[in-house]
Amino acid sequence: MNTFGPGVDGYWSSISFQMYNYLIRRAETHFAKEREAKAGLDTPEKIHTHADRMRTFFLDALGQIPDDGSELNVRTTGTLEFDGFTIEKIIYDSLKNFPVTANLYMPQAAVKRPAPAVVLCSGHGLEAKAYPNYHRQAMLLAQNGMVVLAFDPVGQGERLQLIDRATGAQTITWGTREHSYIGLACELLGTNIARYFIRDAVRGVDVLCSRPQVDPARIGVTGSSGGGTQTCLLMLAEPRLAAAAPSCYVTERLTYMKAFHAHDAEQNWFGHIPAQFNYADFLAVFAPKPVLLVGVEYDFFPLEGLQKTYEIGKQLYKTMGAEDRCDLVLDRHVHELTEPSRKAITAFFSRAFLNKDPETLQVSESLIQTPQQLQCTRSGQVLMDQPDVPNLMQVVARGVPTRPNLTGPGLREHVRKTVLDGREKCDLHPRVIHELEHQNFHVEKMFFFTEPDLVLTAMLVKPNGSAGKLPATLIAFPQGTDTLQNDFVLADFRGRWTGGGVLLFLDVRGIGGAKPADDSSPKTVYGTQFKIATFAWMLGDNLAAMRAYDLLRGLELLRARSDVDPSRISIVGRDNLALPALLAAVGDGKTKSNEFQNLPTSYGQAIRETFYDRKVINEGSVIRGMSAQFDVKDLLELV
Repeated sequence: MNTFGPGVDGYWSSISFQMYNYLIRRAETHFAKEREAKAGLDTPEKIHTHADRMRTFFLDALGQIPDDGSELNVRTTGTLEFDGFTIEKIIYDSLKNFPVTANLYMPQAAVKRPAPAVVLCSGHGLEAKAYPNYHRQAMLLAQNGMVVLAFDPVGQGERLQLIDRATGAQTITWGTREHSYIGLACELLGTNIARYFIRDAVRGVDVLCSRPQVDPARIGVTGSSGGGTQTCLLMLAEPRLAAAAPSCYVTERLTYMKAFHAHDAEQNWFGHIPAQFNYADFLAVFAPKPVLLVGVEYDFFPLEGLQKTYEIGKQLYKTMGAEDRCDLVLDRHVHELTEPSRKAITAFFSRAFLNKDPETLQVSESLIQTPQQLQCTRSGQVLMDQPDVPNLMQVVARGVPTRPNLTGPGLREHVRKTVLDGREKCDLHPRVIHELEHQNFHVEKMFFFTEPDLVLTAMLVKPNGSAGKLPATLIAFPQGTDTLQNDFVLADFRGRWTGGGVLLFLDVRGIGGAKPADDSSPKTVYGTQFKIATFAWMLGDNLAAMRAYDLLRGLELLRARSDVDPSRISIVGRDNLALPALLAAVGDGKTKSNEFQNLPTSYGQAIRETFYDRKVINEGSVIRGMSAQFDVKDLLELV
């Protein structure tokens, strides 16, 4: 059967871009308010008040920084000697029995008197602390008199979390994919994986402060790409820092959204757009301490956004009488911690901490060590060396509650609020653009409005010759109406047609005939569906809730038809649309004989079991924070 062609068969040509435009339109309202609010920060007192509010919001959104009061438990596993400095291989505990592998670069001059120190956060490179350009940066800083702590974040270096402990084989691919995999579990609990990145870095500061060779009043932080993210997070969360140089990360949120780029899990923060939190707020919180923004002109983090944030930051620093402490350097290069950037960062910390220009501005290639030479563990992986150490997914699972907070009428009301809040209801105006006969069925191709300027497509199928008010089934499948390209689908559904019933195959937003132009599979990390879902989280919303709302509108359409019995309507949802279908059924409260195919028995249990099916459980198919409040069983009791 022919389903929808481009642009709803030519009737609504902008449908491929409507979700993108919808999200941008909602976001721009908040960004306009943010610009006005920041323009009003014209006194140091106002900046401090604003910074306190931003810090409080941000840490609350992350779920606070975990702290179990455990010992730092630093142990040294080896030392490398160089002319002028050493590299100490250390392991410390971020949380109890949760080790962090790190290299501590120690200048010989620090033995005579306490030296300044820099925490070096690794970007998204497999080697992490041993990634060549991060290693070069650490050595350059050490050669110029600074202690450096370079550590492996989770999912990289010696801290891969989702591996076969016997062989080291990756069960989930290292780095960003592992981050987003574990990050989704955090989001289900209403937190963010960034809290663990921050905790690792904060404990790194603790390591530095525990060393007599380090001056605790002169500790800075730097990092590029994902390390730039961690640098900004630490600028907000760690008051002991005295200077910071984030690289290849800072931009401006609206600019980044318009580029339609994806972010890693620790870079996606729920509700920060309506809270008016933007990249410049890292600077507002950190001011008036010295900060250097480092960028490359050909980055996928848009240069225009970096320049906007720098202008705002410069004005904030000027208001605080510290205009000379906020600076920007650029290199003409693609995304990388380049040699000019490394030199600029070294010069920045030399001036901030040593009040002088650096003595050495390059590293001899003969000094570069391999990841194996820099590793702190015997095998190269913490989880292989220490069978008793939990992976981060197991740490996160400790937060799954044993009992739900919401049940019964309170849960139904919560679901209705989650599904309906933020929606702008409009007239459906359903229009049938084509009718055809197929396999003894009558088929209507139609589209209607779920919200203003947001179109959904659908195909209604009923047996030829049927009469009177019929039972109806609303069908939500991952491929939507495209499912009907397979003729066996209708045959599979004949069994549910008692006396000849109506089937409405609905394309909720982002699905089937309503899919975006560069659509990708729902299970593909960082594809279009991922970006739409995470943009929704940034707005304090959920794509699954939006789609549940679309299903409610589909029920409304069915009940308005003269050939449908409104008392005999059911919903069938499958895979990543099973939960939205269940939410719609709970919110509606009137449907009968519903089916939720491949719906997880328990999202909380999926977290506890570590490995889950991304086809079913993904950023677009869940409600952020749901596992901290309710589970599937509690929803099913309401239908």
